[in-house]
Amino acid sequence: MQSENNIRILKQTKSICPKCFREIDSEYLIKAGKVYYSKHCPEHGSEEFLISSDPEHYAELLSYYSAFGL
Repeated sequence: MQSENNIRILKQTKSICPKCFREIDSEYLIKAGKVYYSKHCPEHGSEEFLISSDPEHYAELLSYYSAFGL
């Protein structure tokens, strides 16, 4: 999936807001040549974390784990 500003979504998933513990949307993104984990709570805002500086390798790992249901 491709988005504006040359950001590629690797995987969409769910997470938990660390403040209100609500289930929220999250995703793994490739932007600026790095992989980030991003999540957004409507009440508490967005957070983004650097996961990997090697997007090709991380995408391979993600597909491997997904194939085994991990």
